[in-house]
Amino acid sequence: MKKILLLVYVTLVCLSISNAQDKQIDKIKKLYEQEKYADCIAKTDEYIKDYPAVIEFPAYAVLAAYKQYNLVETAPDKDKYINLVLRNLNRAIPKNKNNQLQTILADNWSLIQTEIAKLGDSQFGAGDKEKAAYYYDYYARFYADTTQNYRSILFPEKNDQVVVTGKSRAENDFDAIDRTLLKNINKTDEQGRKQGLWIKFYSADGTMVYKVTFKDGSPVGDYRRYHQNGAIMAEMFYDEKGYASAKLYDENNMLLAAGFYKGIIRDSIWTFHYGDKLMLAEEHYINGVKTGKTKSFYEDGTVAEESVWVKGVQNGVWRQFFPDGKVKFETKMLNGQRQGTFYAYFPNGFFEIKGQYKNDVRHGTWQYYNTQGTLLREEVYIEGRLETDIKIESMKANLATLQKRQTEAKGLSVEEKSRLTNEIAELEKQIKQLEDISKDEVENKELLELEKNKGNIIDPEKYINNPLEYFQKNRSGGK
Repeated sequence: MKKILLLVYVTLVCLSISNAQDKQIDKIKKLYEQEKYADCIAKTDEYIKDYPAVIEFPAYAVLAAYKQYNLVETAPDKDKYINLVLRNLNRAIPKNKNNQLQTILADNWSLIQTEIAKLGDSQFGAGDKEKAAYYYDYYARFYADTTQNYRSILFPEKNDQVVVTGKSRAENDFDAIDRTLLKNINKTDEQGRKQGLWIKFYSADGTMVYKVTFKDGSPVGDYRRYHQNGAIMAEMFYDEKGYASAKLYDENNMLLAAGFYKGIIRDSIWTFHYGDKLMLAEEHYINGVKTGKTKSFYEDGTVAEESVWVKGVQNGVWRQFFPDGKVKFETKMLNGQRQGTFYAYFPNGFFEIKGQYKNDVRHGTWQYYNTQGTLLREEVYIEGRLETDIKIESMKANLATLQKRQTEAKGLSVEEKSRLTNEIAELEKQIKQLEDISKDEVENKELLELEKNKGNIIDPEKYINNPLEYFQKNRSGGK
């Protein structure tokens, strides 16, 4: 009888435990469905201690932590919740029977798999191999598989050198690296100098940013940088003296520039391009400073503009040309400012404008001609201001004085009032005439738009994602 009573008691206790367990599972499911993810995580931690063999508790902790991970934005919060995901997956995996965990997690199972791999790639790209291995280890443990990065970085002896067609340039270049070298990448010596192979990846998707070998802190041999889409951005080859030939490309593999580096600064001749066939400009550098003659070109290779630079400042004759090679305008530059004679020409060779500059502004007599060489008008400037405008300003001041006298006049005779009225009317007439002349002169200023840019060739690197914009701006004088 006692044995029967004991059996009944044990049965009732088991049923009670089972009912309590089911209630706790229902509770965390409800918290998760109500999107109370923090409460769900807290409760699962509590229940896991009481029911260590039940898979639902760590499984729902994984789901809630992954939801929180996607909701938070700061790096510390993301680290916190992804670590909760990993910790609870680690708890759940040993209890997983008949893919019960995969059933509970549903689509999140594969999403978490992808996220862990991305985090590993990101940490490796940032140079933190230890943190990358942390994620890759969890990946291999949970998913009984390895990513290509996991095999390549942690087990290089299992990989052969391969080049796969259909991949980006960055992917093929990474695949071609001797995997045994990856054990010792991104190293510095005791003096803090970079040594050996260095590789960096974009954190977002693991695409390689650059690949270069260093010797005593200086790059040697091939140095390649890549766009985030995997296309080549720069190809350089450094000799042992630190000089490098270089080519720069856009995201569509179109050549943008070619030249030489001395260390990391430009040196010698640089040419700028719109693809392999079209050269836009040519510049000369000494130790990173533009020095010597600079040219830009039309599509057929004819020179569009020439200027001279000394230690990064424009000095000497500056000319622009028509497509047939005839001079469009010419002037002189001194320390970056226009000084002296300015000539602009029509396509037929006749003068369009003659004038003078002083300290980068018009000064003295400026003459305008028609296409047959006939003088149309002259303008006189005084340090950048039209003499006509100066006269108008002075006459308006006199007019204001007369108008004030007229308004405040008391005790004036009829004759005096009449004379004052006539003076005002005459002055207003003269001002109107001068303003009409000034308006015509302002319209002529449109003829000077071609020389407003001062000849600065726009650096194609500023338009690396839209070289056609560069070409259009350069042809129009950079406006």
